[in-house]
Amino acid sequence: MAIVERDRPYYVRSGGGLTISGGEPMAQFVFSRALVAGARDAGIDTCIETSGFAPSSRIVEIAGNVDLFLYDMKGIDDAKHRRNTGVSNALILDNLRSLLDRGNRVTLRCPLVPGMNDSDEDLRLLAALYREYAAVLRGIEIMPYHAWGRVKAERVGDGTRPDAIPTATDEQIARWTSFLRAEGCPV
Repeated sequence: MAIVERDRPYYVRSGGGLTISGGEPMAQFVFSRALVAGARDAGIDTCIETSGFAPSSRIVEIAGNVDLFLYDMKGIDDAKHRRNTGVSNALILDNLRSLLDRGNRVTLRCPLVPGMNDSDEDLRLLAALYREYAAVLRGIEIMPYHAWGRVKAERVGDGTRPDAIPTATDEQIARWTSFLRAEGCPV
């Protein structure tokens, strides 16, 4: 908290606060829970960036000390989510709905990867999820895929072909934004 407190003047000027990102903050749950509790006790706003892939008990336990969740949604279709990430999205969606049903502030953040999770059907499912909780969701942020991690992937010996996935183009981003707005989503 001593390190966090050094930035208090910035938080006051900007209207911001402490954001815990990662990796996945729920994977370092004891630390994340203690840090947001300390910030809350000090009157500092708190935010967690999460994939939602964590035990539900952790999400519920930490939710009362978090002012905003930036919640990654990598896909709504479970089969496609499994293919793209290696895990089901059932827990992720359950945790999201739990937060929203509790009244927590949530912004959906959607990493969109050309050809993987950006089809019209993918976007339609995302829009339907948004509309289901439009009264409490703060909106959707598109996070277009970029290939900046190629060098790192090569350096750590990642066997995938990062060059096989192109960086999202301005045209693709415009299409995603236009599609979601036409579906009634603030993007």
